[in-house]
Amino acid sequence: TASWNSNCRTAMSAFGLGSGADSDFYEGRDKKDALLHLCAANGIKDEDLQKPETITHIEMVLDDYDCMRTLGTFPKLKSVCLIQQAIKRIEGVDRCPELDRLLLNENLISKVENLGQCRKLKKLFLSNNCIKELGQGLDGLNQLEVFWIADNQLESLDGICAAPNLTELNAASNKLSTVIGAFDGTCKLKKFNLAGNRICSFREVLDLARLR
Repeated sequence: TASWNSNCRTAMSAFGLGSGADSDFYEGRDKKDALLHLCAANGIKDEDLQKPETITHIEMVLDDYDCMRTLGTFPKLKSVCLIQQAIKRIEGVDRCPELDRLLLNENLISKVENLGQCRKLKKLFLSNNCIKELGQGLDGLNQLEVFWIADNQLESLDGICAAPNLTELNAASNKLSTVIGAFDGTCKLKKFNLAGNRICSFREVLDLARLR
């Protein structure tokens, strides 16, 4: 309807999603359709778009959603679950400072990025993607407690120390061959799963044992 389209435009423009360079982020689906897709799958109605700050939870499974940029339309999001979609980039959540939980399992993500503004994030799930390194992707996540990144292509855990309050890590089924020194600074880590990697030396076992 005309009213729905108008509210879409208003909500998007309010958070800088209306025009210009942002259009480059939408391949195969324009901005309005991406937002409509998100709203339809979550039962977000016309009147809800008039107050986007009231939306705190987004959940989609097997919906072929491929663009996270529209999440920035809802600045008060606390929980986002986008499992088994077609997502290639983590984006949009940099406009969601209240985010507490982010689930992006079984997508096509190759890089941990755009999370630095999510300073309240406590749980991050990125299993079954295409990630080769953490880089600086966890920088600023001082409250992160649970991190799952199993079934990716990680060759090291460099960067994990950026999350000093981490208590649970699942990095099973990657390509890790060493973890020596990786957990320096993560003294709160109590539960971890590194099965299905290439770690085999006794020294590695000792390094892990000291975390117990």
